Amino acid sequence: MTCRFCLTDGLRNLTRRGTVVGVVLGWGALRSGGSSFRNLFRVGDLGLVQRVAFKYTTNLNERALELLRTLGLNDLESEVYVFLLSHPATTGYGIAKAIKRPTANTYKAIESLGGRGAVLVEEGENRLCRAVPASEFIGHLQSAFERKTKEAEAALSAIEAETDDERVYRLESVPHLMERCRQMLEVKAERLAVVDAFPEVLEVVLPSIERAVARGVDVLVQAYAPVEVPGAQVVIPAVASQVQLQWKSQQLNVTVDGREAVVALLSNGLERVIQGIWTNSLYVTCIVEAGLMAEHTIHQMRAIMGDPDSAEKMQQILARHRFFLNSEVPGQRELLARFVERG
Repeated sequence: MTCRFCLTDGLRNLTRRGTVVGVVLGWGALRSGGSSFRNLFRVGDLGLVQRVAFKYTTNLNERALELLRTLGLNDLESEVYVFLLSHPATTGYGIAKAIKRPTANTYKAIESLGGRGAVLVEEGENRLCRAVPASEFIGHLQSAFERKTKEAEAALSAIEAETDDERVYRLESVPHLMERCRQMLEVKAERLAVVDAFPEVLEVVLPSIERAVARGVDVLVQAYAPVEVPGAQVVIPAVASQVQLQWKSQQLNVTVDGREAVVALLSNGLERVIQGIWTNSLYVTCIVEAGLMAEHTIHQMRAIMGDPDSAEKMQQILARHRFFLNSEVPGQRELLARFVERG
């Protein structure tokens, strides 16, 4: 038989490390009347279990309430839903009494939650309320959000005006930066996309690269760790590991068609943008794209240095190298046409 002191010490160690699964299971056993389990603990030990379980449950509820508020529920709606999730079907009056809220306001919250697909109300006199399972409710919210965002996109696109704006803008949000790159690769790229990315951030943009390739876009990727991108031209610098150690961060540089460019440096873990810019300046983008393509070619040549037939391979690499004289770069064409039109 496991001694009570071992169990108690184990409990204290678990709580010190922040592991709560064992505490919750133990608390459930105690509440369910497991006398043999309770007998293993002294009165003081039971108090420890109760305090830890209460603190954990309180913190969990507070986090749940905070998240529900971010999803559009008000304070009272959040409290009602969290209460019903952890309790059997209850009347509106019973809910109001339990959460210590005005009865009339609680009934309004229940009605609102019913309309949101979060609560089911029993037919009949008792009008017992029960929570819709969390996965079902969140799925409903997600579907509604996606539907509304599509409607908003269509409405906003209808009034959006094309502007001849070639300024350089800062990108300060990681999600915004990633969405900008996704749009560039998946939607806007027509002929050529060039991506220079460290491993962690490359993993994030990889699906967009694959979709660009699937659309017939020529994609050049400079990676810094082995990666498979079927259909793209991938090069890994010989000094990839040294470069990553030197920067201690995540680089992401993307250009498409000589029309748009993102140049960004992110923290490891991708929690923040250290510096990031986006521009659709045709000249600036053409120059950045030319530089990235030249670096891509240089690393291809360095990779075959020392091969018996390196001279022949280098000639082949140089013959494939893209530059403005042998390639159709939409951004450059548009830039030159603009100058010709203006005289």
